[in-house]
This record gives sequence, C-alpha cells and structure tokens, in this order.
Amino acid sequence: MPSSNGSPGVGGCWWTRRCGWSTGCRRISTPFVRDSPRSPAPSTTSLHFLTCRDALPKLARVQTRSLAKIRGIGKTYTERIRTWQPRAQFAPEVAYVGPMIVADARRILELIEQIEALEAACAPIAEGSELAGRIDSIPGFGPITSAELAGEIGTLERFPSEASLALYVGMACLSHQSGQRSYARASRQVNRRAKAALMIALARHIEQVPESKAYYDRKRTEGKQHNQALRALGRHLIRVVWAMIHHQRNYEIRTPTALPQTGLVHDSKHVLAA
Repeated sequence: MPSSNGSPGVGGCWWTRRCGWSTGCRRISTPFVRDSPRSPAPSTTSLHFLTCRDALPKLARVQTRSLAKIRGIGKTYTERIRTWQPRAQFAPEVAYVGPMIVADARRILELIEQIEALEAACAPIAEGSELAGRIDSIPGFGPITSAELAGEIGTLERFPSEASLALYVGMACLSHQSGQRSYARASRQVNRRAKAALMIALARHIEQVPESKAYYDRKRTEGKQHNQALRALGRHLIRVVWAMIHHQRNYEIRTPTALPQTGLVHDSKHVLAA
C-alpha cells in the first residue's frame, strides 16, 4: 500500500490519511515503511492485497502461492511483500482500525468497478453524438470527459453565442460597470458538472499541447492563479469548440507554416482539421 514517503506500507495508506486515521495507523507497520523499496505498487494492486484477508495482521502470513492469485501482483511486488512480512509490526489500534480500513478498501474497489462499467457504457453512446466526437478530438479530453460535456451542454442551439456557452460552463465571468469602475464576478448560472469536467480536461490538455502550456504559463506570469489561468485557456478553447461544431471540423495541431489562409486558428498554432 502506498505510504506517505512513497513506500508500500499499511501505516501510510492514503485512505487512512483521508479518514483521519493516520496518527494511529502510522505505527501499524513501521518496518515495512522504512525497509521496503521506495517505488509503490499500482493503487488497485495495493487494494487487492489489502482486501485478500479480513484482518490486517493476516497479511504478514500470506504465502507466495496465495500472493500469485491476487489480481495485479507480479513477481516484483511479491518480492517486496515477502521482504516486508518478517519485519511486519502492528500497533494495538489495528484491532479496531483494521476492519474499517479493509471495508473502505473493498468499497473503493467496488466503486472502481462501477466506474469502469459506466465508462464502458458511455463509449458507444458518445459515438452517436457529434458534439462529443468533436470535443474528443481535443488532446487531453478523452471519450468520458467529452461525453460528460456533451451531455451537460446538450446542443449549441441553446446558446445565442460562444460567450453564452463560456458563461454556462464557467469559463467566463459577468462584467459590471459602475461609473468609472468596472469589475467581474462569477455567474450563479454555471453548470458545475460541466465546469468540473472541463477543468480536469484542461489540466491534462496543457500537458499534451505545448502551445496551450505556453498560453497557461503566460497567464501565470501575468499574476493569475492556477484555476484562473486554466479558465482563461478554457475560454479560448470554448471559441474553438464553437467553431468546430459550426464548421463541422475536428481539432488538429499544425505548424504555423502549414496554416491554410482559411484555417481557424487557436493560439497561432492550433487549428481545426477539415
């Protein structure tokens, strides 16, 4: 199980920290945290190992043959567990904290399976949506986020302009002016689900598109906070999405020399493909 220092250990599990149990649980298996390799196992593998027994102390007695049957555990992680087991120590608190940790881990695995099933069901439905397909062509968005955004937006015919769409998904603010003073405030009519999905997608988008990352960095240099810079980029991409639908084109990145004179430009290098 991943610990706070990057080692697989019961005491440093993220779910114990989330539930506020880290103080008592940190002593459950100190040698495991101290002596095991720094690189953690995949999170689901850790959860499967954690739930293979009904009590945490029993994990120290799991045999190699049984470890091989646990989903996701390969040779490397088996060796880590076998190295940890002789040094395993459990604090007295494990008697009442342990069952709660195991129950939470099982619930997390159930939720992961449900999420995967929902994602699999969303894929064929999204294929029938032009809006989802167009959004999915943007790097970093992916089929699930695209389907969620398409479902929340519905159709662009609902919006009189791209500015109205940007306001709806939380990428634009309302402008107010009083005398010589002007200011902006967030709209109360924002679709929070669409905004959350878009913010997550934008964070992935800047990791995959250098031009968008440069735009984000420029906004940070101007003094904007992380979320403000993401929203500025999101406002820019909403214009692109609006044009993608109205011109029936997908998103594509081209070099400046390859830009057609009629191309729809995104930050000088991002265009819509025919």
